[in-house]
Parts: sequence; structure tokens; C-alpha cells
Amino acid sequence: MSAHAGHVEGLLAEFDRRVERVRATEADWVLTHGELHPGNIMRTPDGLRLIDWDTVRIAPAERDLWMLTGALARMVGEDPVGDDEEILARYPRATGRNLTPAVLDLYPLWWKLADIAVYVGELRRPHGTGEDITASLTYLTGHLESRPD
Repeated sequence: MSAHAGHVEGLLAEFDRRVERVRATEADWVLTHGELHPGNIMRTPDGLRLIDWDTVRIAPAERDLWMLTGALARMVGEDPVGDDEEILARYPRATGRNLTPAVLDLYPLWWKLADIAVYVGELRRPHGTGEDITASLTYLTGHLESRPD
């Protein structure tokens, strides 16, 4: 971590800048899930269901919507219809609520910083070897070597 301290400090500073931009918006706050990824989507005979609501919060809708891209559609076995902008444009058409670009920009970086914290916590505790700890190190390294989202 010490070799990447400057990078992490830069990520945190960028996060603070994004938070200030979000505070200046009038984003609508709604009930959000917090982890809209394929591991929390279950296919049932009646359609897709969102499960695992332990991270539910009242927050801007963008907290969930930043993940709703073509990549997510492909992960759950659906064909994406349109590019990411078109996918995100469906929300305002369906709800009458506008999305705020500054808020959409905040959450991918929040996710990256949260992942870094989790992986560092796992790796600092006593641990053995295995697929899970190897994956944590791989993902942490990927985050530390990537640029801000």
C-alpha cells in the first residue's frame, strides 16, 4: 500500500471533489439497493428479482443507476438495447426524474474506494491461501494500478 499511497490519496481527493459537486445539485433521493450487480439479481419464472437488500439506503437514484449499463445486461444474460447513454435515458422516461451527471460520476469512484478498503482489511488480517484471498489481492492490485473512474 505504501507504494500506492499517492495514488490512493489522489483517489480520495477526487472523491471529495465529486462529493462537493453532488452537494451543489438538486438530485432526487429515492430508495436505493446499493449493489446492483449480477450476484444480487435472481431469475425467477416471473422475471428478474433484486435480492440481498442489506445495503439499502435513501440516496440519489444514481447510486444504483450507474451500474445499469450494457455490461450488466450481458452479465444477467440479456441483450443490451442501446448504448450506456440510451440505457440510462430510460430512467427519466419511465419515472419523470432526471439523472444528474455529477452524481453518476460519484458512485463508480465510491465503489472503487470501498473495494480498496475491503481488500486491504482482508489482507491485513491473518489469512491463509486460497482462491478468495488470491482474488482479493488481484482485485486490490487492479484498483491500485488503475486511474480514477
